[in-house]
Amino acid sequence: MVNDFSGGLNLADNPSLLKENQLLTADNFQYTPTGGRIETRDGIVAAVRTNGPYPPLASSSYILDVSGGKVLYANSGRLYNDTPNSGVSAGPIDLLSTSSPPVSVRWGDPDVGTLIASGGKLQYFIGGVLSTIEGSPDCSFVSRLSGRVVIAGTTGSRIYLSGLGDHENWDIEGDTWTDLDALWIDIGYKSAGNINAITKVNKDLIIFKEDGVVYRMTGDYPDWKVFEVGHGVRNISSQTATQLANDVVFLDESFGIYLVSSVNEFGDIRVTEFGREINSDLLKHLGSGAAIWNLPGRAELWIKPDTGKKFVYVFNTIHRSWTRFTFPLEPMSAMTGEGNTYAAFRGEAINGNGTVVYKLNRSADKEFSSRIQARMELRPIPSKIGKVLLNRSACDVNGTVLLEGEPPTVTLGANDFTLREKDADGYSRIESYQHLMGDQIYFHVEVEGKCTIDQLSADVVEV
Repeated sequence: MVNDFSGGLNLADNPSLLKENQLLTADNFQYTPTGGRIETRDGIVAAVRTNGPYPPLASSSYILDVSGGKVLYANSGRLYNDTPNSGVSAGPIDLLSTSSPPVSVRWGDPDVGTLIASGGKLQYFIGGVLSTIEGSPDCSFVSRLSGRVVIAGTTGSRIYLSGLGDHENWDIEGDTWTDLDALWIDIGYKSAGNINAITKVNKDLIIFKEDGVVYRMTGDYPDWKVFEVGHGVRNISSQTATQLANDVVFLDESFGIYLVSSVNEFGDIRVTEFGREINSDLLKHLGSGAAIWNLPGRAELWIKPDTGKKFVYVFNTIHRSWTRFTFPLEPMSAMTGEGNTYAAFRGEAINGNGTVVYKLNRSADKEFSSRIQARMELRPIPSKIGKVLLNRSACDVNGTVLLEGEPPTVTLGANDFTLREKDADGYSRIESYQHLMGDQIYFHVEVEGKCTIDQLSADVVEV
């Protein structure tokens, strides 16, 4: 009997050596809020629709902030701030500095806005207005450190820090300069590598450079300290490094998922491999269009392997295990805020219905008129010398009838055979007395609609 699926997806080990709670396939399943059970993932519903030309349906949208009942996002070099009520976009607010993928960070006290770096001058959105900070250096990265805004470009090793508490103060070494004004520091000076991402861990900055060196910047001016904390690791882009609690997760172009983590006993930081269970599969798909999205409101981390891919690897931060979500469209960005999760997808002629931003909804089990299909495959039941004989099997599920009024359909199978198919309205036991014999027995469960898998039981003997 298996009633704990908290081990999640494991594609690294021999299937016969998997733990009882691990899975060979976990597509379109998410973890329930309590316990180690899994259920069909939440569906996506329309949040913001295009008004025609703006925003372009087939272009990339990057969600930058969720606040004040609105979603702030960029598309094709234009900024939008729309109410996610499935209505039509109000149209672009203004132009960003460039059309490059933007990076954002919240900034302000007591009024909070959003700082945006997109390859040109730093910009600030607050109160419905986008302003350009003309005195700032051109920047593709933005973060915060000790009450200062931190920016950098994609050329060279220099990072800039604004005046203390003032995102508009970029006066560096002027005649009246004081240490409350703007500052700069070169990271890995003349190391022959440009900066390609900046993020934070605890109170420190983590800087990735194209030469494969990772740096940690700690302390306050004038007592800055810069340490090399990793070598031979090459983060893909500004979109593939993000803070996860007290760590930083990033994607190495050759080795997959890595972690910059704190060593609490010594206050030190180290670079370690992460995502061992899925890295071998991720590397088959990994490319320059990869992205990572931290969704703390769902206790999930999503990893998109490359441009054109319609699936993400999903790390559950509570169970510390993996599943995979497959969508009908290509995800472009995602963010949680104000109790909701929003995701931008690239529309298509046959799908999308003019929608650019979607909301994940527990009450949705259909996407573009088709029910969400989920599949899980358990580790095999092996034989020692002879054959495995299956006498009886059962799967306990709890189906939910949602808006469309259709109960989910559950199919229990083993190896290449279907054992039983049944609609599940509420708690149901799908039983099969069908006999099956083989060297190994692989159970799989397929679901159409919203359903929780409670446990799977089998009566087997070796013959």
